[in-house]
Amino acid sequence: MCSPLIPMLSLTGGRNTERITAMLDGYRRVGIDTVMLYPRSGLEIPYMSDAYLQYIKEIAAAAKARDMHLWLYDEFNWPSGSCQNRVIAENKAFAAKRIFFDGRRAAVETVGAGQAQMVEQPFDNDMLNPAAVDCFIALTHEVYYKTLREYFGNTVVGIFTDEPSFIYTANGKGMYPYYDGVEADYRAACGNDLLADVEAFERGENCAFFPWVFRKLISDRFKSAYIDRIALWCKNHRLLLTGHTLDDENPLRATRVTGNWFDFFENVPQPGVDEIPTKCGVHNDMLFSMIENQKYHGKQHAMAELFALGPCSLSYARRKQMLFYAAAYGVDRYFIAISHLDGRGNIKKPDFFDNFNLYNPDFAGAKHLADDSVLAAKIAGKTAKAAVGVRMPYTAYLQACGRHEEQRVYDRLAQLMDMLIKNQISMRVLSEEEDAFSAYTVSVERDGYRLENDAERQYDAETLLRVLQPAQNAVLITETDGTLPQDVLVKQYADKSLLVVSRENALKERRTLVLKNGERQVRFSFEGYGVQYFENCDTATEEKRDILPLSLKELRFVGGNDNVYRLRLLKAATCTLALQTDMALRVHVRSFAGGDTVQVDGSPLVAAAETHGLTGCFDSLYKTAEIALKKGEHTFSCEIADYPYLPAVILSGSFDVTKEGLSARSGQGRFFGHVTFEGEVAVDQPSVALPDAAPYYTELFINGERTAARHCAPYVFAIPAAYRGKRVRLTFRIFSDLSPLFGDLAEMRREGIFTPGWSDVPSSAPSTVL
Repeated sequence: MCSPLIPMLSLTGGRNTERITAMLDGYRRVGIDTVMLYPRSGLEIPYMSDAYLQYIKEIAAAAKARDMHLWLYDEFNWPSGSCQNRVIAENKAFAAKRIFFDGRRAAVETVGAGQAQMVEQPFDNDMLNPAAVDCFIALTHEVYYKTLREYFGNTVVGIFTDEPSFIYTANGKGMYPYYDGVEADYRAACGNDLLADVEAFERGENCAFFPWVFRKLISDRFKSAYIDRIALWCKNHRLLLTGHTLDDENPLRATRVTGNWFDFFENVPQPGVDEIPTKCGVHNDMLFSMIENQKYHGKQHAMAELFALGPCSLSYARRKQMLFYAAAYGVDRYFIAISHLDGRGNIKKPDFFDNFNLYNPDFAGAKHLADDSVLAAKIAGKTAKAAVGVRMPYTAYLQACGRHEEQRVYDRLAQLMDMLIKNQISMRVLSEEEDAFSAYTVSVERDGYRLENDAERQYDAETLLRVLQPAQNAVLITETDGTLPQDVLVKQYADKSLLVVSRENALKERRTLVLKNGERQVRFSFEGYGVQYFENCDTATEEKRDILPLSLKELRFVGGNDNVYRLRLLKAATCTLALQTDMALRVHVRSFAGGDTVQVDGSPLVAAAETHGLTGCFDSLYKTAEIALKKGEHTFSCEIADYPYLPAVILSGSFDVTKEGLSARSGQGRFFGHVTFEGEVAVDQPSVALPDAAPYYTELFINGERTAARHCAPYVFAIPAAYRGKRVRLTFRIFSDLSPLFGDLAEMRREGIFTPGWSDVPSSAPSTVL
């Protein structure tokens, strides 16, 4: 079996099979048997060179020896389609063409070298040219097949294609995609001259045919030239194909840059979507509902790329929420971006960071997340009830390309879906071509809604809701006062199971919700970032727990591993640090793309020793020196460049991080790694609760024996019967995430020190428990 949780293993540095095998072993230990090999920034072996291919073959052999599976990523960085721009190098005729309107007339031009920039390389490939795509397949897929033939269809299970689009080379003002023959195709479709219609459209004239006829031609061509060719190649070589298109998180924008999403994945066995910002809400309901449509029409599996924009402080509770949120719409394969071999690529990718590998302090909690993913995938395979059909207004989106006023259609669709979810009226999104399954089938227009069996009347949202009220779920989730919660997604299934998932993007207080099934009412606790699954609504019962509540304040702090503190050098070469006591410190100076010397109070300090104790992702990139400093303020300076997720200088030692600086270790401040609290307790209940451990992975030891662990709320630990009624030594070991290594980027962002290029990327805040 291939595990549903699939880390995207980022290949960085040189050949390091030992590090790779350690990663594979680490994943295997926590129940993950599938990874994707992901060449990206930081890889120091030339992509697709003999040395690179030999490295990939060694990894495949290591995976096979461990009975693990691999996915191959079909590009270096992204987007897919260029083989790191080698397609153009093979044949300059494979450069894209586009229509360009210069303010007076429209003409066809060839995209010049470097005119279209994406990631760190020019992207001039003609994604609408079958010969150019065949060249991409020959340089990438065929080369992988020659190297890994014996592993195809067993160890190597599939290929992932990332963010293909025809818009990269035609994304400016007055630019339109072009392929040889499109003018004739356009004339055959509507009888008009394409260039003349481009000119009229750009002048603001009413061109009834141009937006949707032209975009449909481009969409159909893109599908046949790119995705269908790769899908056929994968099928002929016993591989699955998955991936996602550019901008699929916004169906309106996706239509402009990819075309008809529903048609695009017709021949792809495992369609996918991109949800890397880790956000819930109606826009993601729209995104995932497209996957649900594909599953309904026979796709066995569907994937989502998750978590890449992090933040690096992303808790297991948040990850679990997103797994089940995606599963509610049929997603059963969860590609986790990103799992770094080491952090060197963060120089070129400075704006976002998430990491999912065995070097994280809390990685042991991944075993629980892997278990979550198995249940989520099981739920994703169920048949969800649907009382209302919602047409995806694809033609309106086509007509809207280049016209901002048709954003109203998109906004109205979002309003409709949000209204149905909040009122627990089950729905399924339909393409424009498929038959209605319900008398309550809604089409969306610029100024209102229509029911397809009553097409003469247009409804506003409030009136439509009253009409759809009979379609409300028979089983409801309510607040204790009987009102419907406005922050949850409720999915009911044909087998009487039911899933409740929070749609909140911020941690909320625990509260009680009610499952109302006819006259029966079942109360249940719902945590922040909550997930609640009922196997059968008819037999659900309230969970009764006899719990002994504890607080960390009642226990004594007994220490932990060394803490870390990142010097704030992002905007200046000098910073001041206050010590609340005399202190011995280790100074870790980045040696990769940097130096080994810092100034402390004006005196040079040379870092030359090997680094241990950061994480395996960063130790090899730093050198270490030891220093003893007196209580008071000290000035540090360093000339090497600082990066948000690859700091120039990190301090470690036995200290707490507080707003006043570094103080003696007491368990009261921010921490990295793990901290431990302990106490003698008379256990008179079958469970013990530790609410202030949230949101961290926590292990419970009783008299030194590890007995239980929790990766997210509720932090309730079962006490084995042998210990009940006795006085025992309870030890709680609490593990941080990776974020303290990078400092309080959220605060630095507020102060203008850290300004990410992705405006909506959440920052990290270091871990604290008290």
